[in-house]
Order: sequence, then structure tokens, then C-alpha cells
Amino acid sequence: MKRHCILLLFVGIAVTAGSQNVLRYNLTKYADTPAADPELESRLTLRSQPALVDWLMTDSALSEQNIVRATASSQLHNGDYLHYEGHHTTLAEVMAGGELRISRVGTLYGRMIYSRQRRRDVFLNYADRPLDYMPYLVADTVEDGRLLRERYLVEGGLSFRLGTMRYGVSGFYEGTATAQETQPRRSVYNYWFRIGLSAAKVMPRWLLSIQVTPEINKQSISASSALNAYTYAQFYGMGQFNRKESMAGFGYSRHQDILGIGGDAVWSLLPATPRQWRLTAAVSFRYRHMETEEGNYKNLFAANTSRLSHRLTASHAIGSHADFYLTLDGYMQWRKGEERVYEQQLMNKEQNLYDYTQVGTTALYKRNTFGEALRAKGVWHALPNADFSLTAGLSIDGSDEQYLSPWASVKSTTLTPSVTLGYQLNAPNDQLSVDLGAALRTNASHRYTLTDETPTEHTMAYVPYLLQAEDYWQLTAAVAYAHKLRRGQRLGAQLSGGYLRRTGAPYAERLLLDSDHRHRLLEASVSVFFLF
Repeated sequence: MKRHCILLLFVGIAVTAGSQNVLRYNLTKYADTPAADPELESRLTLRSQPALVDWLMTDSALSEQNIVRATASSQLHNGDYLHYEGHHTTLAEVMAGGELRISRVGTLYGRMIYSRQRRRDVFLNYADRPLDYMPYLVADTVEDGRLLRERYLVEGGLSFRLGTMRYGVSGFYEGTATAQETQPRRSVYNYWFRIGLSAAKVMPRWLLSIQVTPEINKQSISASSALNAYTYAQFYGMGQFNRKESMAGFGYSRHQDILGIGGDAVWSLLPATPRQWRLTAAVSFRYRHMETEEGNYKNLFAANTSRLSHRLTASHAIGSHADFYLTLDGYMQWRKGEERVYEQQLMNKEQNLYDYTQVGTTALYKRNTFGEALRAKGVWHALPNADFSLTAGLSIDGSDEQYLSPWASVKSTTLTPSVTLGYQLNAPNDQLSVDLGAALRTNASHRYTLTDETPTEHTMAYVPYLLQAEDYWQLTAAVAYAHKLRRGQRLGAQLSGGYLRRTGAPYAERLLLDSDHRHRLLEASVSVFFLF
């Protein structure tokens, strides 16, 4: 019992063994986007620091387990949908992740992912992960397409102690290959590479960790056809575009690059007793510079993006039968675009050689986004091995997109209250986690000033505006079960799903006939996993 209390003192995720959501934690820690759970967010925030992974392995009230998981999922939109995401997405994925603690060295940890994804009815976009390059997309105007995307991800790190300090280094590589199934000569190759350098100081009552993360991204777009001639459109905001004709046998190419640097810091107050408050605060900043290089026009577009985010978590025991968790997190992001102006100039009069020379730069596009969410969770230890929980949240999200000349503005702010009921079983041979959630979003303010009513404006400005400003209700459910085999090994399955339905949207009256008037989203996922 004494040793158990010491573990709780240092990690402070829960107060009793029954309150530790071991299954959900091990299923979440290697996810691309972990589910928002106030009970786990403090630990996941600490785990994001490479320097603290070894410390968490040593002083842990939660059982760290390695995992191998296979997942199949489907997402189906009915009505409006984002043109670059498509109408129907299916995914098959295999993931392996884990930790290895080496005596007198530290902890090695990492994950590997391979996935195949199909998207139907994607149009007006070639780029992979288009949100990184918005609004400077490129596409042809021939047909909707079915995209096949393969993804390879390798991430790993080493966390170790040296003297009174703790250090960590991590590496991240993600590569994707995307092609249109009906026209495989249209292909996109994309990769991200990121490293993390971290240092931490752990004291009896507090800890502090900092991390620096430089990153680089390169994407190559190629589109050609031996039989057909295409019209290529280079978009630069709200459906506006430059057009380029091609001849049969010729094509289009673009190289896109992003250079970025980020930094974050995490501070945590470690309680002297399990009944005291535990606080964790994190702040991060990231800057990215994006360039596009056309196959024949040099660098036409660029964008600078800054993102500031924060998280504050608090947890406290209420007597011996309940725990309380609170999380406040949010972000602000600023993006400014640049459009380079080129003209053809004579370089060599004798040989009659011409080249394109940059003669000016305009900064006409900008987009600011923000989000803030407050979540509170109460956990009741109703039985020795069973808990019930209630999570309530309120989030506010906003976007303000502008093009200065000709002036246009698309703006929205929404409020989303939510509630989740949970049940958790931690029996010696069985683990079970059940969550049922509901959310109701309402539009607080909106603005849409575009008047051209062109097909590209409708697709790239009006429909995204409706989706980010719509009112809706949403239901979600998730069930995970694991059975103990031997020596701590567990075999289990996870099912999750969700349904979203639009109840209203700030339609523009002049565009009512052009809108689908509805939006429904159905999601389902099934996983089989092995914990060891």
C-alpha cells in the first residue's frame, strides 16, 4: 500500500486502482489525434515530451503496455461535403507501438503505421493534406475522382537520465503516395520529417520540460495524360484561380515545400499527498513557411503560418470514492498568403532567350482561426473494480478568412456544448470501457460577402462556410473490451461510431437553390488489438 501511494504521488492520474482507465490509455497514447479525455490529458501532455517518457515508465500508476492493432473504418457524407475530403472514405490500417526500458540507458519507444485509404468524389484538389497548403491548391477541371492513398509512418525516440537532468530525442517520418484510380498518371508523393530535442528537470514537488521541434515537408504533384488535354487551375483563395491549358501528352507538375520550427514547454505541480490538487500547464508555438514551385513559373505562391496553443489540466480526489478532472485548452492560428508576380523578360537578345522574372509580391490573402474548449469530468468509484463517469464540455471555434482585393470575407463562430457518459471495468481478467456522447452546435455569428456565384466559389468558399457555420446535433459511442491471456497479455476489440445531422445553417438567400440544404455524417470503426 505504501508503494502504491508513492506511485500516485508522482503521477497523480488517479487515486485508486479502480479509477485508472488503463485500457483507454493504452489504446490512446499512440493515436494520431487522441480523444479528448480530461482523465488522461495530463499524462498524455507529459508523454509528448521525449525527456519524460523514461520517468513515466519508472514512476507510473498506469500500466504501460505495447500494442499491435488492426483497424478498419468508414466515413460517409450525405449532402454537403468538403471537395478535398470526398464523399466517402474507407481506411484499413495496421499499427504497432511500444516501449523498451534498458537498464542504465533509458527507454526506447516508438510506433509504426501502414494504411491504405480510398476516397470517392474528390475534386478541385491534387494536394495530399491540403490544409497545410490552403488556399494555394491546384487541380484539373475534368472529373471527380477516386483516390487511393498509402501511408507509411515511423516515429521513435530515446528518453534517458543524465545526472540530475532528463533528456530525450525523437524522430518522426511520414510518407504518403496518392494516385487517382481512374487516372494513375495523376500522382502525389509527400513526406514529413521532424525531430524533437527535449530536456526536463524533475523535482519532488514539480517538473519542467522544454522541447524544440524543427520540421521539413516536401510534396511532389504530377499529372499527365497521353490521350487527353486538361485545363489546370491554380487556386489562390475563395475559388479564384489562374488557368493553364495543356496539350495531349503533356502535363502539370508542382513541388511544395514547408519549413517549420516549433517549441513547447510543460510544467506540472506534483502533489505532496493524493488529496491535493495536481496541475499541469503546457504552451507551444509553431511557425511554418510554405512555398510552391511550378514546373514552368517558379515560385508563384507562399504562405506563413503561426500557431499558438495552450493546455491547463487539474485533478483532485473528492474523498475516497470520486475524482474530479478539469481541462482548458485552445489555440490561435494566423496564416498570411503571398502571390508572386512574374513577367517574361528578354535575357539574351542575340540568342532570343527569355525567362520569367519576379517583379512584385502581393499579400492579399489571410485567414485567422481559433478554438477554446473547457471540459470537466467526474469519476465515481461505485464498485471496487468499476467506475462511472460524467464529462461535460463547452467549446468555441471561429474562423475569419479574407481576400483584400477584390475584398471578400467569410467568417463564422460556433458554440458546442457536449456531454459524455462512461463506464469502466478493471477486473483481474477483463477490462471494459464504454462511452456514450452527445453534442449540440449552434452558430453564434457569421458573415459571407462573396457575390460572384461561380462553380469554384460555391465549392471552395460557400460549402466550406456552411460546414464550419452549421448547427447540428451529434451522437457518438465507443466500446472497448480486452481479456487477459497470460503474463499481462491481453487480446481485445474496439468498436466506435458516430452520427451527425445538420439542423440549420446560415444560407445565403441568393444561393439557396444551389445548396444541398442538408448534411449528414455517418462514421464507424472496428479494431482488433493485442496488448503485451
